Amino acid sequence: MPVSANYVNVAWLAFRAAVFWLTVESLLAVDQKSNKSVAEGMRLLHSNCLGCHNAEKHKANLNLSSRSSALRGGESGAAIVPGKPEKSLLVQALDASADPHMPPKKQLSDKEMDAFRRWVQAGALWDEKALEQARHPREVTPGDAPVGFSPIYAISLNGDGTRLALGRGRDIVIHDLGQTNQPVVARWIAHSEQVRSLVWSADQKNIASGSFREISLWQGHSGQLLWKINFGIEDRVTAIRFTPDGRSVLVADGRSGQGGRLTLFNSGTGQLLQRWMAHADSIHDVSISSDGRLAASAGADKIIKVWELATHQEVSRMEGHSAAIYGVAFNPGGTELLSVGADRQLRLWDVKNRESVVTIADGKNPFVSVSWIASGSAYAADEDGAVWRFKDFKRHNGEQSSATAEERELKRLPVAFHGLSTSNDGKTLALAAQNGDAYIMDPEGKLIATIPAHASQYQSNTSSPNPSKPEVKVKAGAAVELPPPSFVADVLPALAKAGCMAGSCHAKADGQNGFKLSVFSYDPAADFKEITYEGRGRRVFPAAPEESLLLLKPTGTIEHGGGERFAVGSETHQLLVRWIRSGLLYQRENEPTLVSLSVVPSEKSYRRKESTQLKVEANFSNGTHRDVTRLVDFISNDKELVQIDENGILRTGMIPGETVVVARFMGQVAASRVTIPTTQKISEKKFAALPVNNFIDTQALEHFRKLAILPSGLCSDSDFLRRSSLDAIGALPSPEETRAFLANADPRKREKWINHLLEHPNYADFWANKWADLLRPNPDRVGVKSVYLLDQWLRESFRQNKPHDQFVRDILESEGSNHRDGPAVVYRDRREPTELTTMFSQLFLGTRMECAKCHHHPNEKWAQEDFYQFAAFFGPLKQKGAGLSPPISAGTETFYFGGKGRVKHPVTGKELEPRTPDGPLVPWNEKEDPRRQLVDWLVAPGNPFFARAAVNRVWSAFFGRGFVEPVDDFRVSNPIVNEPLLRALTEDFTKHGFDQKHLIRTILSSRLYQLSSEPNESNLNDTRNYSRSYRRRLPAEVLLDAVNDVTGVPDEFNGSPPGTRALQTWSYKVPSQFMDAFNRPNSSSDCPCERDGRTSVVQSLHMMNAQSLQVKLTSKDGRVKKLADGKSEPTELVTELYLAAFSRFPTSSEIASASAAYSMNGATRQSATEDVLWALLNSPEFVFNH
Repeated sequence: MPVSANYVNVAWLAFRAAVFWLTVESLLAVDQKSNKSVAEGMRLLHSNCLGCHNAEKHKANLNLSSRSSALRGGESGAAIVPGKPEKSLLVQALDASADPHMPPKKQLSDKEMDAFRRWVQAGALWDEKALEQARHPREVTPGDAPVGFSPIYAISLNGDGTRLALGRGRDIVIHDLGQTNQPVVARWIAHSEQVRSLVWSADQKNIASGSFREISLWQGHSGQLLWKINFGIEDRVTAIRFTPDGRSVLVADGRSGQGGRLTLFNSGTGQLLQRWMAHADSIHDVSISSDGRLAASAGADKIIKVWELATHQEVSRMEGHSAAIYGVAFNPGGTELLSVGADRQLRLWDVKNRESVVTIADGKNPFVSVSWIASGSAYAADEDGAVWRFKDFKRHNGEQSSATAEERELKRLPVAFHGLSTSNDGKTLALAAQNGDAYIMDPEGKLIATIPAHASQYQSNTSSPNPSKPEVKVKAGAAVELPPPSFVADVLPALAKAGCMAGSCHAKADGQNGFKLSVFSYDPAADFKEITYEGRGRRVFPAAPEESLLLLKPTGTIEHGGGERFAVGSETHQLLVRWIRSGLLYQRENEPTLVSLSVVPSEKSYRRKESTQLKVEANFSNGTHRDVTRLVDFISNDKELVQIDENGILRTGMIPGETVVVARFMGQVAASRVTIPTTQKISEKKFAALPVNNFIDTQALEHFRKLAILPSGLCSDSDFLRRSSLDAIGALPSPEETRAFLANADPRKREKWINHLLEHPNYADFWANKWADLLRPNPDRVGVKSVYLLDQWLRESFRQNKPHDQFVRDILESEGSNHRDGPAVVYRDRREPTELTTMFSQLFLGTRMECAKCHHHPNEKWAQEDFYQFAAFFGPLKQKGAGLSPPISAGTETFYFGGKGRVKHPVTGKELEPRTPDGPLVPWNEKEDPRRQLVDWLVAPGNPFFARAAVNRVWSAFFGRGFVEPVDDFRVSNPIVNEPLLRALTEDFTKHGFDQKHLIRTILSSRLYQLSSEPNESNLNDTRNYSRSYRRRLPAEVLLDAVNDVTGVPDEFNGSPPGTRALQTWSYKVPSQFMDAFNRPNSSSDCPCERDGRTSVVQSLHMMNAQSLQVKLTSKDGRVKKLADGKSEPTELVTELYLAAFSRFPTSSEIASASAAYSMNGATRQSATEDVLWALLNSPEFVFNH
């Protein structure tokens, strides 16, 4: 063959080989890419879904632990449709706009969403190994525990009570309790990590101990190692017991949240005899019956199980605890069990019948350990340092309604206990504490000895700065060592940002899965204990911080119902690792406190579809500042106007308006005010041409300029006449007054009409009725006479035009009898300082502090301490005489300053000094009523709450909504509409001696109040800036009086003289179907009772069909009869009806339409007039003020 031919063939073969290997390489690359996609899909599924949708827990009947079950789906259908992410319900639920959204408290990033869609698009291939790898124990090498971290988790007395074994760090320490000062007689390094459990053998010769993935058996007096097992153990050894014959050791181990196992070892050789999965969560304690036949295990899954040791078969299961069970103990006969747990309950169980025959559920704190001795007495230790004894159990036999025992608190120490051990005869008790001390007591609780942490503390070979006094070392070429993080200043904010303190998560009333935190971190000390102490510190692992349950769950490393809250290696993850490694510092020495937040920008006008980054700074008591933007919770008050993401990036929408974005951080709240003007252009000439009557109009005009809104024009004289009368005195003007006003050419007639209204007799009744809504108690509760007396005091106060500061002083400082002194009735109804705080903060501060009664206010800066310090002003108020005796309560009671009476903080129990919100403490003085100082502060010029709250409430009565709505809910997250105007009105009100009539005159005189209700093109959508008058349904009493005035037929009210108006009724007990239909407040509810101004079908049907209204229309003494019997023409009759009902003359078309009723077949003057008036009364123009 020619050379050239050979060359061609070789070249061809080389080319084919190259193509082959390129193809293989390409296929391998595709396969690797596919594998990577599958692995990422598995990771996302495990981290975000499997916590709630697995084989054991399948919410919505959805199990995602296998491909077949995922394709099968749940209640809503197939969760995953391979190749079609757009049709997969799981993909849809992960989208940011989904409702319901998954995972519930987290949004996957765009990158993660794309990865998940690609996995589904590629066929949703499954990799069991990838899922299993996430569950498999990782290689962990524990390091040194932090210096100063010395809790005792393991403690055991030998049978005769002469030797005490303690687990101190990695060491086992033996103390001789028979000698003075309980000397150390043996000590040895037992494990590579903290000793978690230990127990003496029955013959008192050996000790078995457990740690992280390690079990050992020791000669008890010398510390000689007999055997050690450090393989096949998944996690911490949480409990360990010898069988009574000493031949076997029962061991509990397992990973928190992933199951607990029991293993039986031969105590002589360490040979594994039996192992079985026992619980769905960690096992906290085990007990073995005296005959060695049965074993009981207590789990974090709230279940007790009884096992036959020979076969490791479950023979009994007890359920009844509502939280993790920390202690379990057989009685000497093995027929009954005692259990204690985090739910503060002690239960006694009949093993054979599996019934709880005694339940003691009044514990103040979670129990941590229990022991049942031969005499029948039981001892228990709780988390708050108390030791209890229970004896003489009275068992429930099916006939009794309750079951009890004799219980006694023997001792309480200022520590947190982790364990309790007793000698066989019960004469010696030993307790292990978080502070590293051990305590020895006798059966009566007498403290015999304290064995301090320094007695034999294991010394690490490494050194680190004192956690309470962090040092910062700088070496050439090295990074700066950060000081140890503080739980209060650093850790809590990070956990709050992760959503752990949300009311839907671990801050629920009962917590989540046995882990309970305070709402919005209002109780940091309790949160610290829950994280670091609870379950013998099971949530933190100082020797291997990355393995702490506090990190494994929220990172999704192990299944977590809340999904992944932050990623491994993230800033939050690194912070928590540093905090745990450095010794779990609660608070730095002299740590500054957070005093406020600042948001930048605090206020800004934005274009549509604009975005910006908000920055939040925390301001501390020592003058320092810190950027906390990353840790802040951002909330948009109006998501149609503004969206804000978790990083503080704000994006405006297409709708103009005003709103705020709220930033919340560790109990402090700040806001950024957002204005989005309309895009329409309004010339400055139009604004400049608008008349100004007083300073209200000046401020309103500036507000309209900013929003690019042009207000409506001036209302007509008839509209002003009707509107102002209904708003100021709750009554319609008479036809005669209307004719005179409309005919009057005086340019000052509106001003004179306002003066007339303020001197009208109806004024006092109208405004007294408004305050009766807020103060009037239930007559069944406080007595009829008491309610009447308060009502009359209110009316007299407004007849006198009593200044508002004096009005409030009379209430707050009131003393005297409920049958003589009207304001005292308030204290007969609200008898507790907390009830008074709730009411008075709303009425006189315009602030709803009630949320802070139980936890930190979610949308304001008020903490529990603020609420109870305000309540302390009312602590010394006393009562004597006849108390409440519903449903009559007719007795006389006197209220007076008693000198004593302190209010305690509900969490700390500390007696609190009175303190005004944002004000200084008031020193306690038993000879001076602190209420006087409260009122002096309240009514002082410059008080930020009092005048503002009063002005806002009055303003709301004239404009249909306050500057803040609800009117008693001033807070940062509830923005003030036109704050400069409110400020100006507040200053004017204060300057004029809190004169309400002056305030009303100023409002009524403004052009803003006198605007038309007809919208223009620029203010059509405005419902909050007062650019036009807003239509409002008349209140029940006002509407009934209006019906009576127009028809000329008054109602008669039980117990009231003839001619009594609805506004003069003084109790909801006065029957009136009409007023009830129009939402007259029922004072059987807790006041303040705000009016419900909404319309309803019931109201419409009542106006159209009520027999009482028909009687008024046909009455021989009514307006209809008088008009029909007269000689006026139909057009004149119609005009008279319009003047009476609408305070205006009818238009020509209205006259023509209404007059036609008189010429209908069969119509009479009487029937036609009835029909016309019925139609007017049922029109919106009558029912609404406009």
